[in-house]
Amino acid sequence: MRRYHGHVALSLSCGMALLMTLPGLPSPGAGGSEIPGSDGRIPISFEANAGQTDSEIRFYTRGPGFGLYLTSAEAVMTCRSKSDPRSLVRQLGLACGAVRPLPLEDRVAVVRMQFHGANPEPALAGEQEELGRSHYLFGSDPQGWYAGVKRFRRVRYQEIYPGIDLVFYGQNGELEYDFVVEPGADPEAIRLGFTGDIDKLAALNGDLVLETPAGEIRQRRPKVYQPNGDGRSRVEGSFKVSACERDPGIFTHTVGFQLGAYDPNRPLVIDPALSYATHLGGRDFDIGRAIAVDAEGNTYITGATASLDFPTDDALQGRNGGGFFDVFITKLNSTGTAIIYSTFVGGGGVDDGYGIVVDAQGNAYVTGLTNSVNFPTVNAVQPLLRSVTDRDAFILKLNPEGDGLVYSTYLGGSDGDAGRTISLGDDGSTYIAGETNSTNFPTVKAFQSRLGGSVDGFVAELSPAGDVLAFSSYLGGRLDDFAESIAGNGEGQILVTGETSSFNLSTPNAFQPTYAGGQFDAFAAGIDTAEGRLVYLTYLGGRGNDFGSGITTDPLGNVYIAGWTLSSDFPTVRAWQSMNKGGSDAFLAKLSRDGTDLLYASYLGGRDADNGMSIALDSSGNVVMAGFTSSVDFPLVEPLRPALGGDGDLFVVRFNSGGTALLFSTFLGGQGGEGFGGAGLAVGRNGDIYVTDSTFPTGFATGFPTTPGAFQQEYGGGPTDAIVVRIVN
Repeated sequence: MRRYHGHVALSLSCGMALLMTLPGLPSPGAGGSEIPGSDGRIPISFEANAGQTDSEIRFYTRGPGFGLYLTSAEAVMTCRSKSDPRSLVRQLGLACGAVRPLPLEDRVAVVRMQFHGANPEPALAGEQEELGRSHYLFGSDPQGWYAGVKRFRRVRYQEIYPGIDLVFYGQNGELEYDFVVEPGADPEAIRLGFTGDIDKLAALNGDLVLETPAGEIRQRRPKVYQPNGDGRSRVEGSFKVSACERDPGIFTHTVGFQLGAYDPNRPLVIDPALSYATHLGGRDFDIGRAIAVDAEGNTYITGATASLDFPTDDALQGRNGGGFFDVFITKLNSTGTAIIYSTFVGGGGVDDGYGIVVDAQGNAYVTGLTNSVNFPTVNAVQPLLRSVTDRDAFILKLNPEGDGLVYSTYLGGSDGDAGRTISLGDDGSTYIAGETNSTNFPTVKAFQSRLGGSVDGFVAELSPAGDVLAFSSYLGGRLDDFAESIAGNGEGQILVTGETSSFNLSTPNAFQPTYAGGQFDAFAAGIDTAEGRLVYLTYLGGRGNDFGSGITTDPLGNVYIAGWTLSSDFPTVRAWQSMNKGGSDAFLAKLSRDGTDLLYASYLGGRDADNGMSIALDSSGNVVMAGFTSSVDFPLVEPLRPALGGDGDLFVVRFNSGGTALLFSTFLGGQGGEGFGGAGLAVGRNGDIYVTDSTFPTGFATGFPTTPGAFQQEYGGGPTDAIVVRIVN
């Protein structure tokens, strides 16, 4: 029976292309095989050495900007990073129309991970052999050709320490390794030595951080747990630098794991997390607003760009449509190293994308606002812009290749309308919500058919084909009302949250039936679109201002709401934080499926401004929330960044399903400022967290901290850049 299982995620996406190799190793273009895992969708595989490379190398794998070469005594990692050519243009003061293309600046690092005190000749074996083969044809002499080279999904070092195996493999486009410790073996025997191009190595807040000429390589603080019948039991764990010696010109570091108490009769998993972070933008405004993720971990981002040089590829629309802002829709691969497609969408006016969702086939659905009379429409319910003075909402469906519209339509009346949020029903219907001040906004089967005040929320449903407006209704009272987030509950109902200053909303089946005070209260509503019926609506707030910004649901139909509040008497139940600590605090609330019971509600924040913006659930039922904070004392748990940077940072938190424990909490930002785009959030099926927003410079601080190998490591040069971040679970 296995007693100990150690799992380490190893991110080596250090550059855009592998150009440096060990002596005798063929370059990526020399052989006849694809680079495994190069686009984040092809599984990583390891090639056996059949004579085509240096005899010390037993197995190797390569990807965008990285290589991993396994010998009996060590694992050698090569990383190559390239700076954005636009940064070099700025440095040299050259015009963008230079006759000769400027070279990219290479930053290269070679890092060796050695196994101190280990078996000097462990047996290495490939496991899970693939059907495909690689072929290397060097020169014209067949004696130098190597055909039929085997490939494997896993490589095992057998008995690298007494009773301990080491297994390398790929998962979700990243390299990982496990230590498998049998009963009676000592996990403290594991000692990893790091040498090579390392400027600095340190254990920082439990993370292992290696600073190299190619950028920072970071292995996150291990998440250590033991499986049990109810899920997982937590075990404390971190990296530990137990020795650091320097010979002339050479660093030597010895690293192990520091573990808390655990049950030796059950498996133990050590799981450090690694992330990618990238800029996305050009030389003008770029704002990331919403993000979605597919089953393969590819991300879909939308927002607005004023940059004529916004990065595009395989585009439906390769150029700005002529207005100041265009919508952008970008699909990144799962490692954040390359664009799969990226396109403008827009006309001669202002176009802005606010919400995005993706289906199982890879179609992307986007909503937002436009005042372009030539916004592209296809199979439209409403083919023409109706607003004569302001803007209309739009809804579009982009095909999986990103080069064709399945449908695209305006939605609005003669005044101002904006789509803010989008979701999909189980039957492929599209749900949209936003705000309108049009008295003739199109309604179908509406529970409210007239504008109630100066601004109302609206809720609408398009048929799966996008050619029928199946449901549409105002949602508001005598004053101002805004719908900010929408979700389907899988039972034919849609859920909406936002904020209202109307004291006369209809509140069937409400936990809080009356307006509490302040300029705004948050609200949550459940709507049956088939019957055109408001199932429930409840206020949620205190005597100050309260704003609802994100909503989602679990398989039981319970409703989770994120937002922020200035109220000192916001309703709390079984709260993790029972008091407002100052300014605005984020809040997290859980309602029963019928809206009548507040199951839990809590503040979250520090002494300055903290705004919860978006919410999602992971596969374990834990609650993930993202937002903005300027509080230096924002509560942190195993943070990726332990200190507030610049004028304010994004935050990302994960609560357990009961709201009783904060499992993870971190700042996410640089020395500039973040939080301009609304903290778009998505959670992958494996629990990875994806965030988009914007970053802007402050003084001389222009760089959101990106990871080696990220698609765009350098700031684009405009007032703001969009940013995209993946945090590995």
